[in-house]
Amino acid sequence: MSAKDITVETVPHPQLGSWEVGLRRSLPTPHNNPGYDGGAGTSSGGSAPRVLLIGGTGQTIDTWRPVEKALAAADYEVVAYASRGIVPSSAPALPWSLEDMVADAVSVLDHLGWHESVTVVGYSLGGFTAELLARTHPGRVAHAVLVGGHNQAAEVSRAARETRLAIGDNPQALEAFEKFTTFVTTLDTEALTQRPALAKTWWEVLDFQSAAWSAPHAREGQGQAVGAWITGTAERPELPEMAPRPSFTLLSFHGDLHMPAGAPAERAAETLGGDDWVDLVSLPGGHGALFANPKPVVAAIVDAVSSSTPRS
Repeated sequence: MSAKDITVETVPHPQLGSWEVGLRRSLPTPHNNPGYDGGAGTSSGGSAPRVLLIGGTGQTIDTWRPVEKALAAADYEVVAYASRGIVPSSAPALPWSLEDMVADAVSVLDHLGWHESVTVVGYSLGGFTAELLARTHPGRVAHAVLVGGHNQAAEVSRAARETRLAIGDNPQALEAFEKFTTFVTTLDTEALTQRPALAKTWWEVLDFQSAAWSAPHAREGQGQAVGAWITGTAERPELPEMAPRPSFTLLSFHGDLHMPAGAPAERAAETLGGDDWVDLVSLPGGHGALFANPKPVVAAIVDAVSSSTPRS
């Protein structure tokens, strides 16, 4: 799988009328599922369980490749899409809200013909989107895996939000601040202080992140959606009390300065139904462990997807 596998498709959108979105479809590996009859590059006619991947702030489709490959090898049909404002998806006019990004996800599901409930995996902002999708459209989500994206932010996220607002409209200052905050939260403390080669490489990689945005205002738009969620101003409808309703896996990281494991994840789990509906999984690493140390994170995602069963 590579960038050439990404298609740009026009999908009907409940708010925009239509939306240009970048998609990549991954079918189950044939030798693992010889009975699967879906056509190449399509999502029709297949019998494999389905997984939708929703990316985080500034996350491109290609960063999902290890997850896509592992899920396809485990007999899942997988679709990853570029969120609004991420190349090659278009960027509607501001303001943006998390409700808008949920509408994007619903438009993708409808375009794919995925009208039954599916598994949704979201990273960071994608986790917020997946949770709100599950809350507002519980019949569309069987299980949501929230990777570094539960609903209880650490104080550093609120402090970062206040700093962005204080910087104002200075684009160069905002870009430098975003690069710094991404750097210090992507890696955990051990990597930042004891592994200088890795830290130096990540700092250099972040120079290319600006190429991920499809419009100058896209970073601000995604920031608006994140800000409303972490400050608690985004509406969070109650989940149904009884089955059928979505279940959740919260996959958190010990060194995550944004959405930590431990007590914050436990508080988030309570808002989603507690032990009866939520599995808590914690791994070493910082907020960006999915990219900095992908193998254990990918394995944990596949395990969460594979072990999810309807609750009663």
